[in-house]
Amino acid sequence: MGQSLVPQRLARRIFIWIAIMAITVIGVSSTSSFASPQVQTLSLEAAMDLALANHPSIEKAALGRLSKELAVDKRLTTYGPRLSTSIRPVSLVVKDNETTFEVGDSLFLKADIQGLHGWSMSASNRIQTGSSEKTGISLEARLTLWPLSKHTADYLGLMEAKELVSIAAKQEVDGGKAALIDVYRRYRSLQINQARLAIHAAEYDVKEVAYSRALAKAEQGHASPVEVLKAEQEKAESEAIYGRALRDYQREWQAFLLELSLDDDEWQLEELSSEPAVLPLGLTPEDILDRTINNSIVIHEANQAVLAAKRKAEAVQASHGIELNLEGRARLLEENTSGPGWEAYMSFAYPLLDGAKRRLELEEAEIAVKQAENELVDDQRQLSLDVQKKLSDLEWLEAQAHIARTYHARMKLEHKAKWQQAADGLIAQRDAEVSQWALEQAWLDWHEAALAYEVARLELMVLAGEAIDVEGGSAL
Repeated sequence: MGQSLVPQRLARRIFIWIAIMAITVIGVSSTSSFASPQVQTLSLEAAMDLALANHPSIEKAALGRLSKELAVDKRLTTYGPRLSTSIRPVSLVVKDNETTFEVGDSLFLKADIQGLHGWSMSASNRIQTGSSEKTGISLEARLTLWPLSKHTADYLGLMEAKELVSIAAKQEVDGGKAALIDVYRRYRSLQINQARLAIHAAEYDVKEVAYSRALAKAEQGHASPVEVLKAEQEKAESEAIYGRALRDYQREWQAFLLELSLDDDEWQLEELSSEPAVLPLGLTPEDILDRTINNSIVIHEANQAVLAAKRKAEAVQASHGIELNLEGRARLLEENTSGPGWEAYMSFAYPLLDGAKRRLELEEAEIAVKQAENELVDDQRQLSLDVQKKLSDLEWLEAQAHIARTYHARMKLEHKAKWQQAADGLIAQRDAEVSQWALEQAWLDWHEAALAYEVARLELMVLAGEAIDVEGGSAL
């Protein structure tokens, strides 16, 4: 039986050596290991600085804001000067049995501009009168008296586009804070998982030794096949746990560095050193709720929808179907005329019968306002519930961090006692080693619980529109 297990034992040893080499390459090993001189240590502060420049969510938010700004610029082109031209390079005319062929006989230019306050002006170098076209310069001006310019579709669209820019700018700020929190969470999680890998490796080492001892005892007839199989099973379980943890860590580490635009062969993490801190929120639940409602992107969007719906309803109410304009025209250098001509008039239009279109549009606009207001109330109510849940979760996470700290203190005392018992020969050295692993796991559990609390605290600060102070550092 011992000979049949030797190839498996050799394969296991090869695997563990490959795993150890992989850890060394990615910088998982402790500072006491032999690291390449090219490998640099990536601090949390450096990672957060890189996130501000390279995190994909920040770029996405910036592009969203830029898109909204371009939408405003596009709306403003309606009120900018425009110039158009057309030309007939070749013309063939047959009239009274005579054929004429002309080249470049017509060049038409037109310039116009429209103002925000309902006026427009245009100028062209040809004059259209009825069905005939003459050479000359035509100037036209128009002032819309009713409906007011603020009720036009162009103006309503411009106001909405400007409000969306403001919301997008806020999304960009909050997105930057969220990216920093994400980098902080992942950095600390990687540190914790890196430390757990070392524990898994040590546990596997002990299981490997125990399996080797069981094989040796079996060869001497001092261990049963059941004992050997049990040792092999425990070693295989430890190996599987370690291998999976290693693969997960490598994947998360590479993804983390990729988002920071770093090469995974050149960087390694700092090791966990200081005790985790659990900082107070610093705001009352009432303050958090009030500030969150004032700061929430969802509420801003709902408010904007209400304003847009009300503006549209106001425009429909004010229109009444009436159109009232002041217009004027002047003709200069017109062919076959001795001097310039001009005219001015007021135009009035009113639909005598519109098939109840305006009434339906008004009802539709009023319904849209009511729907937007209801959405705003629903969003406020849901946000209030969400904040209350987050505050409750934060209290629970704070309690879990306190429990983890207490458990670590207990395991520290128990390990000290077991270490003394092992030194006195009262218990086996292996029991002291198991106690050491339990103490290290308790240390990491404490860090993990404190990390969950800190992330929840920072997310609440972002919701409230406050500057974030990661682990009590400088506010960002």
